[in-house]
Amino acid sequence: MKEYGAKLDLEKSQKPKLLKKAIQVAKSGDHTKKHLLGAVAIRKDGCIVSSTNAKVITPVPRMHAEIRALNKAGFGSTLYVAKVLKNGDIATAKPCKNCMVKIKNKGVKRVYYTISNNEYGVIVL
Repeated sequence: MKEYGAKLDLEKSQKPKLLKKAIQVAKSGDHTKKHLLGAVAIRKDGCIVSSTNAKVITPVPRMHAEIRALNKAGFGSTLYVAKVLKNGDIATAKPCKNCMVKIKNKGVKRVYYTISNNEYGVIVL
């Protein structure tokens, strides 16, 4: 697994545009939380799917946005994850260890995630 970061230029390439979409998805989530998390995945056929963190509803277990999006996208997709704080700033949305295990099992080769308002990271699996 390799990891690296880059400056976020939302106008120059497809990857940052999809991170921008993940930011929009995050902002549509549950505003009662301290931050909002959104994920966008591109299926092998090019279809784009998205999800936010699930609300806690008993007895259904809570699922992170990354896994919810991958459940829709299927095996071998590319994942984009964004975190938005209540004040509107972009924060680090690197997937947690449990999500990374599931991401690997879903055959994802690259995960793009926000770091700050003008940076993003990439995990190459």
